[in-house]
Amino acid sequence: MDISEDISADISVNSSGKFSVDSSVDTIDIRSLPSVRFAHAYQADSYRNRFPVMTGVIEVSCIVEGELYLKTGAEELRAGEGDILCLLHAESAEVCAPAFHAHHTVSAALDWEVKRDSLSGLLLPAVTPAALGTDEIRRIIDQLVYQRPSFSESPIRSASLFLSILCEIDRCSRSAGQFLSGEMVYADKARKYIGQHIHEAITQAEVAAHLGISPGYLCSVFKKAQGISLMQYINRTKLTAIHGLMETEHLKLYEAAALYGYTDANYVSRLYRKLYQHNISDRPQKP
Repeated sequence: MDISEDISADISVNSSGKFSVDSSVDTIDIRSLPSVRFAHAYQADSYRNRFPVMTGVIEVSCIVEGELYLKTGAEELRAGEGDILCLLHAESAEVCAPAFHAHHTVSAALDWEVKRDSLSGLLLPAVTPAALGTDEIRRIIDQLVYQRPSFSESPIRSASLFLSILCEIDRCSRSAGQFLSGEMVYADKARKYIGQHIHEAITQAEVAAHLGISPGYLCSVFKKAQGISLMQYINRTKLTAIHGLMETEHLKLYEAAALYGYTDANYVSRLYRKLYQHNISDRPQKP
């Protein structure tokens, strides 16, 4: 899995009071029939992988249980149960899960290109929240995962199903762009702010002030949109990154924690164990 440049819709308020997709958003134009590379169900007690650029590949995953964190450039995204990841291998990225998770993935090779400043292509954000109605996407993914042998003998049918997945993601995204509540807009802006300031000590009051709303209202709308509280999201994102630095760069806990705005390594250790039920220094277990 890999994340492309950010192509998710910019949201603005129109004169009717509804939210609409900004006309400058980039969409994806499919230029060839997809050829399904693989379709599988995967689970692990913990997971970390770095993916290089792969031209002409799109992977779509449904998070069945737990959560995944995706990092590309300065942006960090969280995908929880029921969320859909649509990853365009146009930019290197890191995907990790510090605790148990399960996901179902379909990967296909196809030619595509970005349509600048146009809504005529498919709108394929990296994460489509479950709240937008992703059941049909998961159903099609599972159809390919569990009936893959029969589809391997029918490339056209497999291509049709994969295109149906992309069209469903586009449908959910456009629905969100037209009728997205102000609550989800605030949650999205909060998530982006957190990604930009992830190496700093971030408070709920600070994020709320940036958005021009009260801390209490931010807490309420963020949990409604993301499924976890704002501070849980911040801590989980930071702890995942800290765990990764300890594992890959062999930093000590206090060294890695300091890079993400924590001054008390013992607090970080306790917080990690509370959230994930194992020690941050534990080696990942293989599935």
